[in-house]
Amino acid sequence: MLRTKLPLVLLAAAAAACGSHEIAPPVTTTAATADGATANVELAIREYKLPTAGAFPHDVAVGTTGSLWFTEERANKIGRLDPTRGVFREYALVTPAAGPHGIAVDRGGNVWFTANAKGFIGKLDPESGRFSKFALPDPRASDPHSLAFGNDGTLWFTVEKAGFVGKLNPETGQFALRPLARPGALPYGLAIGKDGAPYVAEFGTNSIARVDPETMQVKELPLPNGARPRRIAVAPDGMLYYTDFAR
Repeated sequence: MLRTKLPLVLLAAAAAACGSHEIAPPVTTTAATADGATANVELAIREYKLPTAGAFPHDVAVGTTGSLWFTEERANKIGRLDPTRGVFREYALVTPAAGPHGIAVDRGGNVWFTANAKGFIGKLDPESGRFSKFALPDPRASDPHSLAFGNDGTLWFTVEKAGFVGKLNPETGQFALRPLARPGALPYGLAIGKDGAPYVAEFGTNSIARVDPETMQVKELPLPNGARPRRIAVAPDGMLYYTDFAR
């Protein structure tokens, strides 16, 4: 039997002062692993208060050095937390009211995010603090949402209201966009499957979309009637898990 300690980190924007505290005593539960074995998992929940009140922290990503990166949608900042020391650093965006939303970290440690209110993909170099901006090529693609890196380094993303799935070559800055076939699909969460293909939660329908990473052809994977998939994740064994907003 394996024993693993799994800390869970929560971000709170309710107060301006920094600090942290455990909001629940550690608990131990039993879980099945990908290879069918059983493991005791100890869960410890710790809450960290952000430096900026009302920042509205949204999405999070783990950096290459173990730091936790997150978007501050209302504060218009990118934040970083060193969970071992409880130390924050915030990076204010150059573009006002950009609405940073989704976030991902590349292999070189650069931080990428969607500017949900301004229609661009942003990149932050943590070493220099410099921001780069990649404007989406279609004016309808005004609200990029979630994003994730493919196995080859391609950055995949969703555009919710316009109904697009897109990809960006980080080296060349070249975009490609593919509209989803179903009206009102509202592509929301996105994850890269074990097969290397992006899987998209269609928040406005009862489907998960699989996007071919080479051709960008879309295959609809229907869910039970009434389902509204919002976020999606991939387990080590390749199983897809999604949250159902409606049920």
